[in-house]
Amino acid sequence: MKNFSEKTVKNISICFLLLFLLLGLNHHYYFALMIIPIMIYFSTWKVVMFEDRIGRFSPIVIGLLLSAFIFYCQYYLQGEVVSTKEVIALKGTISFCIGMWLGSFIAKYIYMRIKFFINRIGSKGEQKEYKIIKMIIDQKRYFKKPGSKYYINFYYLIADVNGEEVKFLIEKEFYDKYLGKKSMNINIKKGSLGIFYGINLVDLETK
Repeated sequence: MKNFSEKTVKNISICFLLLFLLLGLNHHYYFALMIIPIMIYFSTWKVVMFEDRIGRFSPIVIGLLLSAFIFYCQYYLQGEVVSTKEVIALKGTISFCIGMWLGSFIAKYIYMRIKFFINRIGSKGEQKEYKIIKMIIDQKRYFKKPGSKYYINFYYLIADVNGEEVKFLIEKEFYDKYLGKKSMNINIKKGSLGIFYGINLVDLETK
């Protein structure tokens, strides 16, 4: 059993930043890709909770585009070899499965973070006491390998933001500290893309 942590996402973004930096020493076009891990890292800089909504169709659209690209690459690499209908169907199935899995991953951990980064531009909010409506643990199952699976706990807080119920993704430490509490002192901002996020949480010990 594992718990979701935004720190893991940040550490992975740093690894990719260093990877693109090293690759860029020989192929300079990799330097342009460094903007992606930089945007991912700073998308939740000093953010203690945020909405993780990415759009209902975003993973599907990204997955289908990747599936089509993977399927095209297989034909491109194949050259002039003639494929049977069975081979085409098999390649199509493999492309679809890989593309949809990658699409879900990219939507959650790349597209969403880039969206957060843009969202923080021109955001406005207010530091005050916000009512905590309830806190939730959402356990999601992931397949590690055939016949094996593992679970990740995602922690959520639903708060009353100016009369609107907003669901935020939080860290386990946040959940443990504020479980059973009725309010919190935090600056909740609404970004340019309409996504809420919270910064500058006043700890209970310092209030």
